[in-house]
Amino acid sequence: MGRSVLQPRPMQPPPGQLRPEIFIEHFERVLDVKNANKDTVRAVLEYRFEQFLALNDEHHREMDSLMESLFSDLEPLLSDEELLRLENERKIIRRGVKGDRVFKPGPGQPPPGDRPPPPPGQKGP
Repeated sequence: MGRSVLQPRPMQPPPGQLRPEIFIEHFERVLDVKNANKDTVRAVLEYRFEQFLALNDEHHREMDSLMESLFSDLEPLLSDEELLRLENERKIIRRGVKGDRVFKPGPGQPPPGDRPPPPPGQKGP
């Protein structure tokens, strides 16, 4: 049976940061291994976490590079006012890489607390 919407979710690491204890504890909770394989399962989870972490780091470096290329492509096309907005967005994205990005609504969007819930079957923002 699925998680109740009233049950608190476990603490999540800041965006851009994976922590082994959360990854491992999640799978241990889901699998609920009770036999002699418990230590072996944990060892596999620890080993695979390191691979996930390496892939995540590589992914972030590639995305950062792609984003910088996007900014470089856009800069010669923009007015001074548009360049200021681009630079502000660049700063927001860089803060996000460090895990403290604050998402702000786009033009014409209400603040997150004022948004209606998504339609059934769709994820929210």
